Amino acid sequence: MKRVNITLDFRFVRYNGQVWTKSSFDYKFWQRYLMTFEHVNIIARVEDTDSQVGLKPVTGEGVSFTEIPYFLGPKDYFFKRGAIRKKLKEIISPNEAYIMRVPSTIADILQPLLMKNNIEYGIELVGNPYDTFKKGSYKHPLRLFFQYWLTKNVKTQIFHAKSSSYVTKTFLQELYPNQNRDKQFSYSSISLLPEHIVAEKESFNKHKKLLFIGSLEYLVKSPDTLIKAFYKALQRNKNISLTMVGDGKERAGLESLVKSLGLSDKVTFLGFLNGGEEVRAVLDEHDIYILTSISEGLPRSMVEAMARGLPCIGSTIGGIKELLESDDLVDPQSVEELSEKILEFCSNDKMLKEKSKRNIEVAKTYQNEILDQQRKSFYQSLT
Repeated sequence: MKRVNITLDFRFVRYNGQVWTKSSFDYKFWQRYLMTFEHVNIIARVEDTDSQVGLKPVTGEGVSFTEIPYFLGPKDYFFKRGAIRKKLKEIISPNEAYIMRVPSTIADILQPLLMKNNIEYGIELVGNPYDTFKKGSYKHPLRLFFQYWLTKNVKTQIFHAKSSSYVTKTFLQELYPNQNRDKQFSYSSISLLPEHIVAEKESFNKHKKLLFIGSLEYLVKSPDTLIKAFYKALQRNKNISLTMVGDGKERAGLESLVKSLGLSDKVTFLGFLNGGEEVRAVLDEHDIYILTSISEGLPRSMVEAMARGLPCIGSTIGGIKELLESDDLVDPQSVEELSEKILEFCSNDKMLKEKSKRNIEVAKTYQNEILDQQRKSFYQSLT
């Protein structure tokens, strides 16, 4: 039992001298590491905020925070890289454990420092950087360089790790193997309790309500493709609607797209939800969940939707293929395929009920009690 330092490429916020979050990375999330370690220290960047609305505390008993120089975007990261390296060099210790959640620009700096000082570390791989930087998901003139560089770094980081964990069962393991094959673990970061899983979805609305949940910071989850496919499906079935949950810098552009297509009365943007009961309440109001990401590890939101009995349409990418059957999958950037799949799902309640039952059973395999066994084995491998 010792202190574990965890790097995370996520922007936390500082309010009234404390660190907060709107995401699932709150104090409850980090407590799972206390199953094995005496103390958890999070290494990440923090930006100031002037409002506490919707925020949850990050730190608490047994959980602390180390701030690195704040950066936003590739250019800012490039100029702050030296200061970040200096800060990381100051805090590393051979008597502590290290876990890097990758892909991560912070891990790209920390991993060579750990190797140089002969300090072992673990990796939690939560996504595939090669897919993340595919054309259409990330707009930047250096997109191809980022795709090459981050993919290369993740392969190196995982290969040399003492042990590694993956959110998928086989997909990411094959792409990013650890040289210690007996030190590869598989578990999602989802927190799913028995009470979060319904016995059955009792009914479906006559006018089908479609749902998307995901970050709108980039287009990696293909929300633009979904909106265009919904518009196309609407020409043949007027009894459908779409709800978009999430926020980010691409939201304004997506709202403009909806307006230009004349969909303002059919598409609703709910913004960011705090998770938990808020998300489950929205899931229960809808009939079909859609997530056709260009890049994905294993989407927690889809598992949560399956736990509420929602039939799901997904893309042929990453861990989604481990959750759904082949006839639930479409090409992530094909408006035509997704449109046809939406129409198929919305025209067959019998099929929806069958898929609902199947998804509930799959979701049961992602309960905390089951995943905690793998989590604990991974943590213990680093002590």
